Amino acid sequence: MKESFAEIWALFKEFFSNFIYILYIIFTLVLLYLVWHLQTKVG
Repeated sequence: MKESFAEIWALFKEFFSNFIYILYIIFTLVLLYLVWHLQTKVG
């Protein structure tokens, strides 16, 4: 039981770090899009 729990925990940690990384990429893309949108609107 402990071994399987450690395995699940390792998978969860890996998924969570990847999830944070994906969220960071999405946030950066949205930020760039908003900046570009505002620039085109003003310009």
